[in-house]
Amino acid sequence: MIKNIQITFIFLVITCFSFAQSGTDFWLAPPEVTSGHVTDNPVMLRLATSSNPATVTISQPANPGFNGGVPIVLTMAANSATTVDLSAELNNLETRPSNTILNTGLNISSTQKITCYYEINTGFNPDIYALKGDNGLGTEFYTPFQSKWRNGNYTPTPYTSFDIVATQNNTTILIYPRKPLDGGRPALTSYTIVLQRGQTYSGSVTSTSGADNPAGTAIVSDKPIAVSTKDDSVWPQPAGCRDLVGDQLVPVNIVGNDYIVQRGGLTVPESAFITATRNNCIVTVAGTYVATLFAGETLEVPITAASTYINCSEAAYCFHISGFGCEVGGALLPPLNCAGSDQVNFVRSTTEFFGLNILVPTGSEGSFALNGNTTLIPASAFTAVPGTGGAWMAAQIPFNTTNIPINTNMLITNTSDAFAVGIINGGASSGCRFGYFSEFAAKIDIE
Repeated sequence: MIKNIQITFIFLVITCFSFAQSGTDFWLAPPEVTSGHVTDNPVMLRLATSSNPATVTISQPANPGFNGGVPIVLTMAANSATTVDLSAELNNLETRPSNTILNTGLNISSTQKITCYYEINTGFNPDIYALKGDNGLGTEFYTPFQSKWRNGNYTPTPYTSFDIVATQNNTTILIYPRKPLDGGRPALTSYTIVLQRGQTYSGSVTSTSGADNPAGTAIVSDKPIAVSTKDDSVWPQPAGCRDLVGDQLVPVNIVGNDYIVQRGGLTVPESAFITATRNNCIVTVAGTYVATLFAGETLEVPITAASTYINCSEAAYCFHISGFGCEVGGALLPPLNCAGSDQVNFVRSTTEFFGLNILVPTGSEGSFALNGNTTLIPASAFTAVPGTGGAWMAAQIPFNTTNIPINTNMLITNTSDAFAVGIINGGASSGCRFGYFSEFAAKIDIE
């Protein structure tokens, strides 16, 4: 159904460089989260600027009733952070019911580059969606999901979905599900929808079995769209915790081949889920052959070591289920090939455990600063990643609220190379926020 396109470059030198996972235009179809898991709000946007002040506009292009008909406009100073509570607009935001064309698409535009994430900030079922700006827009996606754990028992029933938003009028989208979807959409049978700018569509599975999650669903459009995934109240039985898992995706043209998965703080087993985007995708873990996948197939890779190197012969998504205690979170991992950032902004949400997962090429582990302080991310915190031939170093560093206060714009920089950074913020029996804030695709300087 989806053809490979091969492009040959004749340029001799390609140099990658990038900043934080930042941009001036962000899109999201906000997920529906069950109100039966104590509550489904507050929901909020966390915004941060870098060296330039910015004017930020928040709107729903297909919904003239958003915020009483007036877009939210913010003026932000340089190197600042702000939180916008959108709970009053929850009924306008949640992309429900599924299998229906809706007007819930959220657009955040800025006059200067900012970082932005959408947070479901409930006490017991939270997660963060790291919005990826231009890197989140494309015309071909596959949906990565975990497939081992069920959803919790609540009313309304928590369920799994992928959520799509169109950025232009008259966008035709073909969906090819690998598992049956709600609304009578059978597996392995494609169907087409047409969306206008800001309109949304949710494809869902209300079965609570993880084995029924629609991993590997292909989504192809004729104009740029953004796609995110949601797995509500995931229950890593027999543990008692249930927690939201989700993230915004990147399109196939940005997906990479090489990944390093850093084990978090879960007391239940952690896994990475590899979803192939092309046929004959050979997967090796720490140099050992594991499987060959066809396009849309998903492989679970148990994560037991502090860091695990995964190579895919064809481009594939890597979705990591991590967290803290028995509270899970989910994050799409940035690839190693030509991605990463030399500066990253982020904001801590709560006073609970907060840790940074950091990856950097060997030789640059001593070049970090956190808000200008060069001692908080020391070279001694890093160890070599097995299977990479000594090319990569990894660290997981916990921070107290003195070094990283809540609701404060934090800036990590590295003066010698690009790096990847993810955050784990949560409690062992409350909820966890897990996401990566580095660029998923670098800009390319061609000489």
